[in-house]
Amino acid sequence: MASGRRVQLGLGGLDDLPDVIDVSSPAARPDLSIQVAPAVGDLETRPVPAESAGHGDLVDIDEVARNPLNQRKKFDEAKIAKLAASIKALTQMHACPVVTRKAFLAIHPDLETAVGAAGYVLVAGERRWRAVSLLGDRQLKISVQDELAADEGTFAAAGVTENDNREDFGPIEEAEAILDLVNRVGSGKAAAEKLGVSPPLITQRLHLLNLTPQMRDLVRDGEIPIEAAREIGRSVPAGEQMQFWLTQRWQDAKKVPKPPPPPDAPAPARRGRPPSKVRIEWSVDAGPDEIARELRKVLDSRVVQELADLLQAD
Repeated sequence: MASGRRVQLGLGGLDDLPDVIDVSSPAARPDLSIQVAPAVGDLETRPVPAESAGHGDLVDIDEVARNPLNQRKKFDEAKIAKLAASIKALTQMHACPVVTRKAFLAIHPDLETAVGAAGYVLVAGERRWRAVSLLGDRQLKISVQDELAADEGTFAAAGVTENDNREDFGPIEEAEAILDLVNRVGSGKAAAEKLGVSPPLITQRLHLLNLTPQMRDLVRDGEIPIEAAREIGRSVPAGEQMQFWLTQRWQDAKKVPKPPPPPDAPAPARRGRPPSKVRIEWSVDAGPDEIARELRKVLDSRVVQELADLLQAD
């Protein structure tokens, strides 16, 4: 190539290049290398590195570990299947809040085995995690929020707040999660500050944990109203709770007014012993049948039988 040769480049759309470039100087030659984008299929299957994932990224579900500290134990499998069908038809509407593996292990180094080799750990959203695990695609939408792993208390509070707004997070599980938070931050007052509630509310929730296992099961099954359960947990010793509840329930049932009988309902049968004094009248020429009939109206059948036996005695 002759020195000083000038070449006219017709590259439409490259506005940042001069119209004429001197290619005799290597330093002046522009970088015209082409950056090849990955194929669509590669984007769908390649995990997003933990350092680069942001809000609403899709990652393979195997890259996300469930929260080993999640107090939620009960999941309705039928509702999980319904949620999976919804995600398949309409996509996952809400991203699961997660923290990176590094951020989680910084505050919980003892749980490295529990999270395995996953690059992320759920803060909340296990229902969505379970639903996506049922699908063939198995791509979970996540939102990386490492600020939630600033310390143990912040991470625990985030889990309580998120779960409290979701289905199937019962009052017993809520109380257990709050107790875990109290233990991590040191006091009920500090836990209340983390959750943005009053300290008495924390104390009220924790009353449920004074219930016996049998009473807790009744609360989970909805057999005991929450307010009644909290009061029992607050004031009744463990050994007396079941008897107290059964007695209270019976008293409450007796307070419920009975509906009035329909207008055409027959009068209720007379029950109990007859009055201590009765007046029986019949005409002097009344026969045995009439006398017996009058006696049966006012006397108990047992008394009538005893009277008949006495009349037949010698």
